[in-house]
Amino acid sequence: MAETNANVTVFDTDGTTRSVEVSKDNMLTELQTLVGGYIEMVRHHQAPNALKPDEIFIVNEEGLLHKLAPNPTVRGLVGNVVLMKDADFD
Repeated sequence: MAETNANVTVFDTDGTTRSVEVSKDNMLTELQTLVGGYIEMVRHHQAPNALKPDEIFIVNEEGLLHKLAPNPTVRGLVGNVVLMKDADFD
């Protein structure tokens, strides 16, 4: 039986890190809530020093436009950043 939830790590702009369980049935909405807007995926080839080949970051697509705070844990990205397995995003 397939997993119905995905475990993700959220790097908040206040410097905290938390683990969150996201429902695969409602993933888009839950990821949008975690990053505060429309999502954009950052893949390994875009951040090879920060990601393993099977990982992705999910960020707020309009983070720069909305002048979100820089993320202190994941340098070069703004707003809350979600780390998850690429295979869980399907």
